[in-house]
Amino acid sequence: MALSKDPDKQYDEIQSAEKFRNFHIKELDTLNRRMYGNYYRHDRHPDGPMAINHAYEYLTIMLPQISYGTPRVRVTSKSKRRRADPMLASAVVAETTPADIAEGLKFALNDWARDDRLEMTLLRFATDYFFFMSICLLSIEDQPGYNGWETLVPQRPFAMRISHWHYGVDPTAKAFDVMAHDGPRYKFHSWKADHEDLLDDPEYDSDAVKQLVTDTDIDKFNWGGEESSEHFSPPKRKEIIAYDVWVPEHRDDNEDGDHGTIYTVAKGQSAEGQTKRIRGIRKPRPYHGPPWGPYIEAGFLCIPDHLYPLSPMIATAEVAEEVNSHHVAMSEDAATYKRNVLVDAGSREDGQAIRNGKHGEYLVVKNPEAAREVETGGIAR
Repeated sequence: MALSKDPDKQYDEIQSAEKFRNFHIKELDTLNRRMYGNYYRHDRHPDGPMAINHAYEYLTIMLPQISYGTPRVRVTSKSKRRRADPMLASAVVAETTPADIAEGLKFALNDWARDDRLEMTLLRFATDYFFFMSICLLSIEDQPGYNGWETLVPQRPFAMRISHWHYGVDPTAKAFDVMAHDGPRYKFHSWKADHEDLLDDPEYDSDAVKQLVTDTDIDKFNWGGEESSEHFSPPKRKEIIAYDVWVPEHRDDNEDGDHGTIYTVAKGQSAEGQTKRIRGIRKPRPYHGPPWGPYIEAGFLCIPDHLYPLSPMIATAEVAEEVNSHHVAMSEDAATYKRNVLVDAGSREDGQAIRNGKHGEYLVVKNPEAAREVETGGIAR
């Protein structure tokens, strides 16, 4: 049986996926605080002394190895046709070879990567990859600079980072690949927008949007696992939280070549205004894109029969804890170290001379045999 199209049922799936996801990322805030230490934020500190900052050292070494500069794209054509096709209706198209198309696509993608500063997005992907996993939403958008009266506005791709706290997958899956036999039946991400903007957007159902409860779960969305609302909460902005849910198996009303349907749901309000209700705020729409969907996930190490990957920071967290615990113990022992000189009670003048003497200086004392250097405390040898 296909997944339900009812918004309330879909939200039940979302909550289940979020709960399962949180089992894996609940400790990410702990790892973050250990990386930025005691002097980054006054209101948030690591759970112990972090004299040896494992995450900082690892990232400064590894990040430049996998993410640096603007990527360059090379496009080639598999077609064997080297000449223009005179049978095509358009003279312009007829004079275009596959090699010409590949060359144009190469220039377009390289210009896009440079103009959108793709290197900054990739750097964030790489950082997420080391801490948990990187999640990218790939789609297309209208080329900026057009007035809207054109019959065909050029489009361009965009790659957007999705936070771990804003992303979810079918918890019964064992792989992210929807084409695998144990892949997910749905994926989703959450987003926020101004309530007024959605009312003015013709793509959204204005009647459903009017029923939305503004600022519902906004702190949860903004802070994720930090739970920072206890320490800091910005003014309410009349925003709403919505979910885009991609269901690849819902293709019954779609055209050939489409891969599933995207639903947009948000929390609304009952007729009595007392309880929250989930509403579909946009008409379900076919997904035009590759069969693996709009999301690309990348993780470090797969665990057999488990959905989420194992990252370097999570895998080495206990080692870092052990190293820091030993370092703290040695620091505390070192703080107790003392080196003193013992002299005879009757030779106080000798002790004063030894204390005031400079390095390499000849000292005249009455009873040198009675003076003895002792060490106490310190790191055990």
